Amino acid sequence: MRSMEVFWLDSLVRKVVDLNVKFIVNDAMKVAAMEMGKKIKGNPTWELVKCPKQTGKKECGVYVMKFMKHLMEDSLVSSKSKLKELGEAATYGDEELNDL
Repeated sequence: MRSMEVFWLDSLVRKVVDLNVKFIVNDAMKVAAMEMGKKIKGNPTWELVKCPKQTGKKECGVYVMKFMKHLMEDSLVSSKSKLKELGEAATYGDEELNDL
């Protein structure tokens, strides 16, 4: 919020941010900033983050949750480059997903 950056985690690897979600998040961030007394010019910066690719069409939530858990457990995730590096894994196996 402080840096006005949004990270879009997409395990379907569509390479595009959903415009409806983008509109809602942009407005929500502006409202939150105004409520905190901050002046905002323009929209937040959006960063498309490659996640490990899901194998089917219905596992999106599981893949993104697994990736977020991986991010939270990695104490070195403090830079965009590290975030992108973690997303380079091809996919998660069943054993890796079962711990959720």
